[in-house]
Amino acid sequence: MLLLASIALAHDLWLAPASLVAAPGPAPAVVLRLGEDLIVEEERPLEAVKATRWVHAWKGRNEELLRDGALTQIGTLRRGWHALAMDRTPAVLELPADRFRAYLAEEGLLQVVARRDELGEREAPGRERYRRCLKALVRVGEARSAGWDARLGQPLELVAAANPASVEAGAEWRVRVWFQDAPLRGARLRLTVNGAAGPRSVDATSDAEGYATFVAPGAGDALVTMVHMQRAQPGDTVEWESWWGALSLPLGR
Repeated sequence: MLLLASIALAHDLWLAPASLVAAPGPAPAVVLRLGEDLIVEEERPLEAVKATRWVHAWKGRNEELLRDGALTQIGTLRRGWHALAMDRTPAVLELPADRFRAYLAEEGLLQVVARRDELGEREAPGRERYRRCLKALVRVGEARSAGWDARLGQPLELVAAANPASVEAGAEWRVRVWFQDAPLRGARLRLTVNGAAGPRSVDATSDAEGYATFVAPGAGDALVTMVHMQRAQPGDTVEWESWWGALSLPLGR
């Protein structure tokens, strides 16, 4: 199980509505997709047993959709921006020292590598509890509608800082990172856009106010991803805790 968890963790997992730009009417079906840089390797159904929260927001109103242990489907979509968020149940990962170090380096978590060295844990296995915080934006109708900047109270939340529909290729666009209700500094984020020429990715790092500024590589279905890791509390069964964020949205469309 731990090996399978490590394989899954090394990939992006995101909320994937059937369409990120929809017409008013029945809501598009939503599934989970697993892959890298928007190249889908596996598609999974939503499962209540693996969710701690499932929420839908429209025009400032949040609707909790995880009720009595079951996932409620979204009903009719009205004009405007709709935000969906799912927080997943925590899982534990343990890897040998070399594989844990390689994984940390791949995700840009060099401060964790340095801290493990300081604590004399360089050759020790890495034990981590991780959580997925998934979010999606769906535009229905007019691109200038409000709601693309909705905050849904996730532990780690990625929030568009400008209307994604109005972004042109080569223009700057920002995302703000919130962790436990405060802006998060120094996080490395990746923006991948699946445009006419296929997926293209760019990276950015959040500033003191939690803003990460990207130069948009094009228009299309887009995904913003990141991971934040910190030391677990003394006496915990793991040494590290992490939160993986993913925001799917239509960029420039």
